[in-house]
Amino acid sequence: EQLHPFGVRLRSDRYARLRSASPQRGEAGGKKDKLQKQVYTGKMSSFINTTDDHGGVHLNSSIINRAYYLIASGLTGSIGISDAERTFFLTLTNKLLPQSQFIDARLGAVASAEELFGVASRQALKVAEGFDAIELFGAPVNVPQSPTNLPAVSAPDSTMWVYYDFSISDYSLARYEAATGDAANGTRIATFSKVTRPSVTGGGSVVAYVTSGNSLALLNTSGGTPSLSANGLVFTMTFSPLADRAAFVLLSNGQPTNQIVLLDFVNSSTTTVDLTTPVFDDTPIKNISAAGAMSFSPDGKFLAFTAKSTAVDPDGNSFSAWSICLLDLATQEIKPLIPPNAELEILQPFFSRTSSRYLLFEVLYAADYYICVADLEAGTRGVITNTFGKVARACFTGDDSAIVYSAADATAVSGASLYRLNLSADKLSASGPRTLWRFDSPVGVTYRRGTYTATNAPPSITFTAPADGSIFTSPASFSLTYNATDTDGISKVELYEGSKLLVADTNAPFTAFTASNFRAGFHRYHLRAYDTRGASTLSSPLRIGIRPPQGAGTMVGTTSKRFELALGTTNSGSYRVEYSTNMVNWTSLGSLESLSNSVYFSDTTVTNHPRRFYRAVKLP
Repeated sequence: EQLHPFGVRLRSDRYARLRSASPQRGEAGGKKDKLQKQVYTGKMSSFINTTDDHGGVHLNSSIINRAYYLIASGLTGSIGISDAERTFFLTLTNKLLPQSQFIDARLGAVASAEELFGVASRQALKVAEGFDAIELFGAPVNVPQSPTNLPAVSAPDSTMWVYYDFSISDYSLARYEAATGDAANGTRIATFSKVTRPSVTGGGSVVAYVTSGNSLALLNTSGGTPSLSANGLVFTMTFSPLADRAAFVLLSNGQPTNQIVLLDFVNSSTTTVDLTTPVFDDTPIKNISAAGAMSFSPDGKFLAFTAKSTAVDPDGNSFSAWSICLLDLATQEIKPLIPPNAELEILQPFFSRTSSRYLLFEVLYAADYYICVADLEAGTRGVITNTFGKVARACFTGDDSAIVYSAADATAVSGASLYRLNLSADKLSASGPRTLWRFDSPVGVTYRRGTYTATNAPPSITFTAPADGSIFTSPASFSLTYNATDTDGISKVELYEGSKLLVADTNAPFTAFTASNFRAGFHRYHLRAYDTRGASTLSSPLRIGIRPPQGAGTMVGTTSKRFELALGTTNSGSYRVEYSTNMVNWTSLGSLESLSNSVYFSDTTVTNHPRRFYRAVKLP
């Protein structure tokens, strides 16, 4: 579940429940009691940035609450509760995703009103006006993280795998790496390995694994003697790609515990995290009995892990099942990622290598295992393949173009071999048939030896001219100049007016866009820059006003069919522009911002009217 701009919680299965704005269960006393005494904000300019209260979900939910109130009944000519309900319900269920931001709430609500009532309908105009009133103005939609945000290690895929070793009557660890001169069937580098996935650091230099005696073993991937520790205590473990952290699930009386032990090698600290299931607006539930397989995100910020928990199905029956949770390593907050299901076991998480966007997992259903992938940005999932009754323990290849996994093989002593399967561009399905990767192995992991990069700083982009709030005279021509920089290089710059993409430039030098023949009105521009790795940054807005050429009002020639006007205002902020033919009944033409104490507007609907009056009304 993830906090959401509408003040709801959105589950990973994309169903949601509206939450009440009244005090919730468990809010009396302590920090929750303090929240009830806060003065809640009603505009984006008063947005409260905080790490408390789940990022200020209560404190800032009043911003969207106020927009709904204004749209439903608070604005002059509001659309009423029924139409507002329909608009917001469609937005919530069809327009938003788990990673949606506040701007996506505005864009989704306007789109929903246009879908329900028509483009330029009274309802669509009022929805936009309501969001203008809370200072959530039109802007480009939020962009998901790039599928390949981090560079892949520049080397071919190598493999570390577990196989049955007849010489010791137990399992051993083997390596195949072309650069070390390994034979096609690999080189044994360690003995007495447990049948769990080894963990190799991002640069491919160190492998960690659990021995058959449940000890931690560390070994240089080039070979040597393993270093053993925590004898008999380790159930599962994983190392972060940067090798700056490690996570362990320990054994107690031979059973895995409901704790994760985190080692921070940079700060020389150890933290034990008690595993609980978070409950929105209430005390976490202590229903997790054990943890299992784990995977660090490439940037080392999150840990995905399997949790054995007790839950209740829709019929009120209690059940126990494995599911996947996400641990935020900075805050130690636990979030359900793929919730428990009475009919399924959700197992074996593994993050993609070049971004934190994708997560492999497998589903045990009716004695068969299915390899699945979740797109954590888009909120979508796909089934890649099944493994015919064998635990897959799938992993991504070094560039995330394929997966390597274990599947049934009747010719193998272990009953399984490793296979490689290419992925589709969106990584949600297979592309082509599987190929044999390593014969006779129940589990393995790919790695690449080289320089590992865990971060990709997004580009920087700012307008350099004209200045924000500049005024031009109609018909206006001007250049929008900007500065875009990135260490990886700029691949594209987009220019938006509100949420509308006007133009995209993919050719250097990235310096300016030119605008010409602009008529009276208000314009709010944004730039979005992309680097060569797909990371993007949205600029701060640039506001430009274009005034009529002759004072307060100008009738432009019949070929242009417009009336350009300037309405004086006493304050800055947002205003509703209205017209009337009798100064009694007024009709909205939309909402605009005032620049230099004037609202500039071009009325393109003025033709064939004997007279028309205009006014600007300050939004609440």
